[in-house]
Amino acid sequence: MRFMNRILIGMITICCIVSFKSDTEVLAHTDPQLEVMEKALLQQLRPVIVKSLREIYKENVQQYNCEQVLSINERVTTTKNKDKAIRVDAIHGAQYFEILVGLCRPEGTRIEMLFKNDTADAQFYLINYRIK
Repeated sequence: MRFMNRILIGMITICCIVSFKSDTEVLAHTDPQLEVMEKALLQQLRPVIVKSLREIYKENVQQYNCEQVLSINERVTTTKNKDKAIRVDAIHGAQYFEILVGLCRPEGTRIEMLFKNDTADAQFYLINYRIK
């Protein structure tokens, strides 16, 4: 779990860089360690990506490439001392993440998928997707 938190913190840093620079600048100046952390995070997300594509496209074999993390948002559930608590499975006051992943399909379409891990076991699941 600590390893995943370190990866997510690194990914937050990448997202900050991406949001302030053009695509070519990011590719030219990205820290190699952050690139490795992004690959590690995408590898951890692979099962949920494959499962989500299977549900979206109703196909047995999922084909995609050029996957990348587009954004990471850190969220915290409200504590039970507040009047209105967010209804999630995570314990009140717990930290969770929303990760937006972009990937390409063989036919040329791009898809963005938003994953969230606010469950008790902190496993990511698909919240929303957009086909471009």
